[in-house]
Amino acid sequence: MRRIIPSAFSVTSFIEVNRLATGQIPHD
Repeated sequence: MRRIIPSAFSVTSFIEVNRLATGQIPHD
């Protein structure tokens, strides 16, 4: 497995999970 995924992607995914958990749909 190559670690090419930038930290920004992880942060974005984390934020999306938090928004989904709070019931808010991320709409950029």
